[in-house]
Order: sequence, then C-alpha cells, then structure tokens
Amino acid sequence: MAERWNTSVDDAFAAFRSYARARHLRLSELAARIIAGDFDTAAIPAPTTTRPGDHHD
Repeated sequence: MAERWNTSVDDAFAAFRSYARARHLRLSELAARIIAGDFDTAAIPAPTTTRPGDHHD
C-alpha cells in the first residue's frame, strides 16, 4: 500500500490501522482479506502527509 500511495510505510500502516479501527476489524483479519483478494484496497483512503519543507499557510 505504501508503494501504491507513494508514501512511507509508517503512513501507510497508520491509514490501514485507522481504517480497521473505525470499522472494528482486527488488523490481521483485514490483512488476510486483502491478501486473499476479498477486499478492495481502494476503500482505504490514502494518507495525507506533509513532507518536511512543505508549507500550507
């Protein structure tokens, strides 16, 4: 997912974890569904990251 979103592994994991927690899913259950092809990862919103040097005023 980090590669797909062009983000860090930490940011991708945070998005994955947030999605699972909001839906009362265990991380292992969600991961197993993704690996089995039973889950469309497009349903998980990509993380929004601010890189060093980015300024949003």
